[in-house]
Amino acid sequence: MVKTLITCDCLGTQTIDAEALSQATGCDVRPACSALCTTQIDRAAEALTQGDTIFCCTQEAAVFEALAEELAVAPPPCWTCATAPGGATIPPRNWPKCPR
Repeated sequence: MVKTLITCDCLGTQTIDAEALSQATGCDVRPACSALCTTQIDRAAEALTQGDTIFCCTQEAAVFEALAEELAVAPPPCWTCATAPGGATIPPRNWPKCPR
């Protein structure tokens, strides 16, 4: 099963190139959210219950961990897109490839 990346543009403060991120990681990258940790928390909950999801947000990792605990599921791995060169188009070298 291909892992899914859930991204967030933090209220439009960054640009997420979902297609380039998908090509670089081999993951299924959903269209970016804008407020995943607040008004779009329902999307985070849905992703957590589906499993095999990586959240591209380390800043609000505690929010997603608390949500996972509330839902009685494992906390998601969290990566950051904010430090990738050129925005989120090229992930850092230490990002693992997602299994296909």
